[in-house]
Amino acid sequence: MTELVVATLLWEPNAKSLRFSQCYDEAWVRRLFNGFSRNLSIDFRKVLYTDRQRDLPADIEQIVIPGLGQSGYADCIRPYELNQPMILCGLDTVVTGNVDHLAEYVLAGGQYALPRDPYTPSQACNGVALAPAGMARIAAEHDGANDMVHVRRYPHAFIDDVFPGQVVSYKGHVELHGIGDARIVYFHGDRKPHQLGDAWIAKHWRHAKTALCLGGADGVEKEWKAALELGSLDYVVACNDVGAIWPGRLDAWVTLHPEKMAGWREQRRANGHPDAKRYLVHGDYVPDWAELVEFRFPGQGDSGSSGLFTAKAALIDLGADRAVLAGIPMVRSSHFFDAVQWEAAGGYRAVWEALRPEYCARIRSMSGWTAHFFGPPTTEWLATGSTDADVPAPTLESTRMSKVKLTKIAYEPHPVSLERKRELNAKGYKILDARFAPADAKPVADDVDGYPSDDEMRAVIEATTGKAPHHKTGRPKLIEQYVAAKADPQDETASNGLTRREIEADLTGMEVEFDPADKLDDLAALRDLSREERNKA
Repeated sequence: MTELVVATLLWEPNAKSLRFSQCYDEAWVRRLFNGFSRNLSIDFRKVLYTDRQRDLPADIEQIVIPGLGQSGYADCIRPYELNQPMILCGLDTVVTGNVDHLAEYVLAGGQYALPRDPYTPSQACNGVALAPAGMARIAAEHDGANDMVHVRRYPHAFIDDVFPGQVVSYKGHVELHGIGDARIVYFHGDRKPHQLGDAWIAKHWRHAKTALCLGGADGVEKEWKAALELGSLDYVVACNDVGAIWPGRLDAWVTLHPEKMAGWREQRRANGHPDAKRYLVHGDYVPDWAELVEFRFPGQGDSGSSGLFTAKAALIDLGADRAVLAGIPMVRSSHFFDAVQWEAAGGYRAVWEALRPEYCARIRSMSGWTAHFFGPPTTEWLATGSTDADVPAPTLESTRMSKVKLTKIAYEPHPVSLERKRELNAKGYKILDARFAPADAKPVADDVDGYPSDDEMRAVIEATTGKAPHHKTGRPKLIEQYVAAKADPQDETASNGLTRREIEADLTGMEVEFDPADKLDDLAALRDLSREERNKA
């Protein structure tokens, strides 16, 4: 499929440059292409026609033509020579909403389309052009005439008729009627975006790039929606399970557990969501379609959890200027997919606190301890990095703890749906794969606790431990003892979330000597220390 081109032009002001068009520089180029990147879900070529090489990101293709602009605005015809499906616009253009349908129109070979002149609606202007492939003749046949006069010579549709109210003039429409459903606003003459204080300009016309970083805390969906209300975001980075449920474009998916990424990717596909553009992982068993990268910020020693890896990927691997955390509160709350509080959260905070100031200043969070530490994002901070509109950081209140204790085991066929996980966790069940179910395991009943009678459990406990439970022991405690007696020691879970089986396998893989009779948490500490030393190597 032919790739879409988004093209614009920049040259040094000269004797033919009118006063109101002498303000442009590289920052305007970044703002324009950032706007299209946020609002196009397809890949496209960013093409700048310029009179000299500019200091711009490598993904902006520069076509350098010395002397460009010396002939005046007629040189705005030059990009048609690309002969590719193209959206052509000036630097004084703000993209305010999704423009996938405009791209589809161009790629499908729709008729060459221009806006109606806001002052003479019966004729076209060239504020924005939707040009299908094969329009090189507009450049080849140019005789030096004024660019607007020249484009009117070619058969064209009016964008206003094809997409009413979506490609509009600031002075001819927005200033009089408001932004409405506009997707592209073009400016002409005096009063450019940098001279106006409109909130929609601050929201959509940005020099910097901001990333939304998604973690797995309960409430992450509510938080990402609130973050998107503050302004459009350039990148989305997710870690672990949450990547499977985020419905939009996913620029990077990170994990410290690469062995689980294939399963998460299949869940995302089953949910009907597009594949991530990049898979950034650290650890063993890296899929051949993933990238093995450093998970720490420069100067960072220990792991700060997958949440901090997500922020690092946004700011360093993707090159975002700022990052907003959603679902990464770093408090002892449950995840969105279970009812078990994350006991280890507080242990990672020291690593976050040691983050270099230049990185801390570029991070904000929607909730929890991280919002207390970094502060919450504002529209102004997203748009410009300004802290003038900052509000006091939320006080760090004790997080509501889950009252559910998982004292029972449900053997369920995997994968288990999010709804089923929540249902079983709420009833006190820890979920294990049905493949490991003992022969006498019974399915979980909807209206009972799913365990044998008290007498049967007492008999099992006594046979297993050699000691009969006290005769006054109640059913909840009997169930707990019964589960412990029946459970496979290899399925016991340590404080780091790994089972004994997983810990021993990892230690064996790293060729670390250990005593299988050691306590589980001692083995877990040995595994974590060994893994940390191995990662530093």
